Amino acid sequence: MYEKVSCADSCVGDAKVRGISGGKKKHLSMACELITSPSVIFADEPTTGLDVFQAEKVMETLHQLAQDGLTVICSIHPP
Repeated sequence: MYEKVSCADSCVGDAKVRGISGGKKKHLSMACELITSPSVIFADEPTTGLDVFQAEKVMETLHQLAQDGLTVICSIHPP
């Protein structure tokens, strides 16, 4: 779905250490959940805090997952 990007080997970061961007953290969070191959994804406002481009990428990914047969349930607000 995604190409390898420059942040692929970056530190995620925490309150003390600056790491990847908020958008990339959201993508990473989704990826960590998808590794377990769930049959249902519940996404509560997955676009919150993202710019329009990143929000579109998240929604495209969720849409593709739904087309691939995964049940996707989410609530969204316009970014």
